[in-house]
Amino acid sequence: MAKEKLYHYHEWLKRKYVDEDLSIYKIADVCGVSPSSVARYVRRYGLKKGRQKPVMTRECHVYYPDYLYDSLMEYADSTGQSISQVTRTAVIEHLTRNNANPLR
Repeated sequence: MAKEKLYHYHEWLKRKYVDEDLSIYKIADVCGVSPSSVARYVRRYGLKKGRQKPVMTRECHVYYPDYLYDSLMEYADSTGQSISQVTRTAVIEHLTRNNANPLR
């Protein structure tokens, strides 16, 4: 018998994602599916968390939605870096990979 996909239900997903403040990654882990599957339903239902967390950089304040902030925090914790270091590295890698020059 197939496992019930709880994240397909609006009320269940809203309770976990918004009310209990679980990340998309944690919900996906609980449901045994990929984070992109859960994210698809979060977008479909228009679920948004009530706050965004600022990330400080030398240049400016950058605001990330909770789901992205949570995954950045998890990665930063696992690598021993700050979120600013992680995001700066990601931007540099993206620009390098795409041969983009942000100073043009």
